[in-house]
Amino acid sequence: ECSSQNPAWASVSYGIVICLDCAGIHRGLGVHVSFVRSITMDDWSNDQFDRMMRGGNDKWNEYWAKNASAAELASCNVKDNVVGRKEMAQELKAKYESEIARSYRELLSLADGVSRGDADSSSNILSGSHQQSASSLPKKVVLPEDPLPTVKLYEDETFSFLLSMLLQSKKLLIAWGIFGAGSASYVQRLGHSYTSAAVLVMTAGIPYFFTKMGAKLLGAVQMKNRQDAFKSAKNLLVERITVGRATRLANCDVYYPPLSSSGERKA
Repeated sequence: ECSSQNPAWASVSYGIVICLDCAGIHRGLGVHVSFVRSITMDDWSNDQFDRMMRGGNDKWNEYWAKNASAAELASCNVKDNVVGRKEMAQELKAKYESEIARSYRELLSLADGVSRGDADSSSNILSGSHQQSASSLPKKVVLPEDPLPTVKLYEDETFSFLLSMLLQSKKLLIAWGIFGAGSASYVQRLGHSYTSAAVLVMTAGIPYFFTKMGAKLLGAVQMKNRQDAFKSAKNLLVERITVGRATRLANCDVYYPPLSSSGERKA
């Protein structure tokens, strides 16, 4: 909404994330205009979560920019206009009580109904110039799950790296080859031809063996100490909603944060 970093609130009505200041203004518009939830402190239903996955700040901004008039774009541009809270509230009120915002809410609601298989949502229900067919409704974002890495994967990657490092150590390889050839020649002069061949094989095999064992050890260490991969904004939203979900007691209209590992309530 205003380009603030790390927003912790969401307007389920539009499937967007917003900052604390914008959340206060959205709440003042009424739940029929903007239904606000905290990402970390409120309970979320599956339908609300799916609506967030079907919406998105970019989708809403694109819809607004495409359908709003030049005057509306100029007067309701909170992101670029440097205004106080009072002016900001007026601009957001004009934006979200507009016909464009109403049609977008209906568009998401229609998509929700089609997803649930509601009969009334199988055809166009939007009025005016913003009619949409079911085939053009916002699709739910499906977050791909990357396969977890394995010890074998880490081992193969580490072995390739160690082998390339070894091959770059030309002086060490030359010295090792000279040592192996000299040892094989010395053993052959003693009359042990078969042992000489074994020495040559060991000269070539020992670097490979230690490289392989080193890769196996480092692969196990990487697997043990691996960190989660970079997460996109949507993945972070999923995690924050899931992990930070509050517990609501049946006999008390109070939200309690989840228990910590020590059994204490998190502040």
